[in-house]
Amino acid sequence: VRQRTVLEEGWKTVAALSRDVSDTLTAVVPIKDLAEWVRMRRRIAAAVPVRTLQVQTVEESRAIVVLQYVGTRAQLDKAFERLGLSLIESGGELSIVNR
Repeated sequence: VRQRTVLEEGWKTVAALSRDVSDTLTAVVPIKDLAEWVRMRRRIAAAVPVRTLQVQTVEESRAIVVLQYVGTRAQLDKAFERLGLSLIESGGELSIVNR
């Protein structure tokens, strides 16, 4: 039943996306090690609105990514929330972090 609910929510998200609206953003992904980076990258790419994830750099403690997504920023935020992620702004810089 829980899996069905998750699938239904995912379908509703896809159906509700404003396909005529798209945007791109650059964000920092704080990481501790390569294994964490791999997990974070998979989760970010799994967000329904994300169309492309381009890695600009991977450093010891962070990665910088460029995301192209469809829909609104609010829809992207909700999709990340479902995956246990948050997109936060601090000091003029966007970061994607675990919730």
